[in-house]
Amino acid sequence: MKNILLFLLPIYFFSQNSNTPNLCFGDGTREYFGKLLVNDSEETIVSENPSHIKFYENKNHISYEEDKKNRYGAPPANEQTFQKWHNAYEKKYAGFTKYFGNSFSYIQIQTHKKESFALAENRFGYWLLEIKNNNPKAYYIGFSKYTHLNYHQDQPFIKDNILSVSGSFVRNLQAVRYQTIEPVKDFLTFEVPLDEIRKDSDQDGYNDFFEHLIYLNPYSKDSDQDGISDFFDTNPLYASESNKFSNLYEQIIDGRSENADNPYNFDVYRSDCEYFQQVNSKKNRVLILNEKQSYQFDEHYRRDLYPTIYNKIIKDPKDNIFRIPYHTISSGGEIIAVYENRQWTITEHQTYII
Repeated sequence: MKNILLFLLPIYFFSQNSNTPNLCFGDGTREYFGKLLVNDSEETIVSENPSHIKFYENKNHISYEEDKKNRYGAPPANEQTFQKWHNAYEKKYAGFTKYFGNSFSYIQIQTHKKESFALAENRFGYWLLEIKNNNPKAYYIGFSKYTHLNYHQDQPFIKDNILSVSGSFVRNLQAVRYQTIEPVKDFLTFEVPLDEIRKDSDQDGYNDFFEHLIYLNPYSKDSDQDGISDFFDTNPLYASESNKFSNLYEQIIDGRSENADNPYNFDVYRSDCEYFQQVNSKKNRVLILNEKQSYQFDEHYRRDLYPTIYNKIIKDPKDNIFRIPYHTISSGGEIIAVYENRQWTITEHQTYII
């Protein structure tokens, strides 16, 4: 059975009306809805394992708690100790950071014949990285959000064209701000055929598992038909347009961070507003999910999916002033945008910190 916890959280919802003004503009009303936080049963967790991933028990592996202890251990005694560990990590994975930079954190490395492989992860989950003849490839493996792969892999993870890794099924004991992970089923071996992981039907650089996850078309190199391949498109779900309010959103999100050169990571937003969806981000790769997609996507991600959630635009009595309330996991406020001489001037006012 599922143990269901009910919390009241501020969540901004977007209208399903196809009328752009209704989807983009509002009166600033904050709506509170009950959000169900579910601690799933072992039966549910096991059933969520994707069909392309096989698993079986192997008592020779270590448990989740043992792996966690081995990974983190005692805090570094001093800065010198930490720097020594950091230097060893950088040296070990230098061949991969040469191509992938800081796109991933690395778990384990293996050289197999003339190929180098690495297990890695980012905010979307676990990846298999491969370098062959100086040609780097990254493949999203497609594990469920309940899967933990051990940082201590006790045997080669590539063998006979199979990815074979040790790990556990886990669940998040969810709270409003923090999550505690506990093991549900330990001592597992997960196996996935490499041919399935590598499958890239449209040959655009993203494997099919990743394109399915982020709502791209695995059978088209250009999902939004804007003339830019998905792999190089900073907004691959929607064709970009330049207009007054899409330029506003572009200026807001480009001021948040810079990841345009990282094809394996996106800032994820949710909005049904066409202006937001039409942004032509110069500094960031963005996924702008509609309301339906965002709730489906929540079933697959693990944590920290949405950096910031923006409410609808509020028109000020002064025709050239607009406000956009926002909130993050730990703070909130509003964007004040002034439109003069066909340019936006933006200021941010933080009104609360949790």
